[in-house]
Amino acid sequence: MAKMIKWVYKPFMAYPDTTERIVYLLIFLFPIAGMSVRHWISGVFTFLVLLSFLYPWKKEKPLAKEEKILLWIFFAFFTVFLVSAFINGWTERQTKYLGVEIRYLFAIPLYLMIRRLPDARLWILRGCVLGGFVLGGQAYYDSEILNYGYATGIYSPNLIGPYAVLVIFWLIFSFKIMKGVMAFYYLVPLSAVFVLYTVIMSGSRGAYVGALGIS
Repeated sequence: MAKMIKWVYKPFMAYPDTTERIVYLLIFLFPIAGMSVRHWISGVFTFLVLLSFLYPWKKEKPLAKEEKILLWIFFAFFTVFLVSAFINGWTERQTKYLGVEIRYLFAIPLYLMIRRLPDARLWILRGCVLGGFVLGGQAYYDSEILNYGYATGIYSPNLIGPYAVLVIFWLIFSFKIMKGVMAFYYLVPLSAVFVLYTVIMSGSRGAYVGALGIS
């Protein structure tokens, strides 16, 4: 645990800009407790979006074709929701859904901020390492302490299972971009075991199908 704290704290404090530190901290926290604390992911997302509006604009390389397509998909998804809602009649239900669908629109400034931060992917992967242990602990708590017999998390087995699969593949990917960090090579395999335990204990068929798709 001491090595993990040092592994996170030392590079984090190396950033001179306070705003950049906050953004990296939120990115690091993003994957840690999403299946254990209700609204964790949406809360972190909201803070990141707010920071993306305040983050100073810096001249960056032009958007790649794939990036432009991604951002247009976000915009189109939200536009289709609005058009459909107005055609079918705007009700209180549409007003409630608006708070969810507008996140696709807010993802645009968030992405534009993230792409200007060269270490963003490092911090979300570091968060996945710690998040793997949290997932395993949550699965054990649900199945053994609460005697559910399976992992459910704060939401359901059908969410914690696929989420755990995604974390496993992020951990595998992290080996390709975090070379030379010895503590990392000790922590990642152990974290992956915890996450795999979560997938198994969730019993989610969607998790297994997702694993095949991602593979």
